[in-house]
Amino acid sequence: MLRRLSLVLGALVLLVCGCGRIHALTPASKAIAAADSLQSAFYSGNGMWNGAGYWDRAEALGVILDAYQLTHQPKWLTVIQQVYVANQQDHTPGDYISSYMDDEQWWALDWVRAWDLTGNIAYLNSAKAVFTNVTENWGDGCGGGVWWNDSHTYKNAIPNELFLLLATQLYERTPGGTTYLNWAKEEANWFIQSGMINSEGLVNDGLTSSCTNNNATTWTYNQGVILAGMTQLYQLTADKLYLTTAETIANATIKHLVGPGDVLYEPCEATNHCDSDQYQFKGIFIRYLWWMYNVDPNPTYKAFLETNLNAIWTKDRTTGDLFGLFWDGPAPVPIAVTVGEDTAAAAALTSTAIVLPSRPRIGPAASSAQGGERG
Repeated sequence: MLRRLSLVLGALVLLVCGCGRIHALTPASKAIAAADSLQSAFYSGNGMWNGAGYWDRAEALGVILDAYQLTHQPKWLTVIQQVYVANQQDHTPGDYISSYMDDEQWWALDWVRAWDLTGNIAYLNSAKAVFTNVTENWGDGCGGGVWWNDSHTYKNAIPNELFLLLATQLYERTPGGTTYLNWAKEEANWFIQSGMINSEGLVNDGLTSSCTNNNATTWTYNQGVILAGMTQLYQLTADKLYLTTAETIANATIKHLVGPGDVLYEPCEATNHCDSDQYQFKGIFIRYLWWMYNVDPNPTYKAFLETNLNAIWTKDRTTGDLFGLFWDGPAPVPIAVTVGEDTAAAAALTSTAIVLPSRPRIGPAASSAQGGERG
């Protein structure tokens, strides 16, 4: 009788799942299923993901780093090593400096994490070299701030948000690295007064040539990276201005950048004209809201995270554990899923399965050449 009952219950689970197999419904198992499917569908086997641009590959690597942190399986370490070699600039060992300050800093943040997980000093050195390059693209108008690229034509939110977060990360891993902390404080204070945070509490894309808010789109990733940077700086300084700034932006995002069912919604979804970059943005917001929640455990943030993770898994998942753009559903046809869409949803699942805070690995002491001088 008991055996018959177990068979019936098993059949019901399969029916409800609708996917031909049973998943252990834990955050870690969902995360690994998402990471495995990302690799099966898009990974080329040589450090590249089919269809992914340069910075998009850094986001895919974030999923792999999460998977390695969760499992410590050698297969993930192999991918990390392959990616490091394949994506170096001009085939120069360890070189991740590019002409765009945002692109290179996505990679730098990955290599800081890779250093933490592996102890390979080459990864940390690559991140520090990127940071130094960014300091050389600071200033020249608007009272400071990082330029978007080395042509110095636009000051926008994302390279500055990444710079803040990278500075805090390198400070924590560099004995005597007060230069990194000084840069973090200068960046945060500049960002707060820059005018990019609008009256609703959302971050617009950047500044005009006359250094005023350009009222451009409030992309979700511009609301996300800043949460981690400001929260981390609050932890390092105990200055509540940084935490309240993060809270203002997080609360505004949860209020304004959502669709039906309070599921995160990219502005371009309204017309279904998101491009391959914009496919990535929502996963970045979830990753860094999770980071903030572990410092600032507001029940509203927890509920929002749970709502979105549940929507991704139950409404946007294909039979092959791939994911589309619209987290609130309907799930796409698997063949229509792009690498960016899948990476974003996978990143939401993998990043929130990590138990935070993660302990930084301490590297070599600071040298006079690291980070550029900042008083």
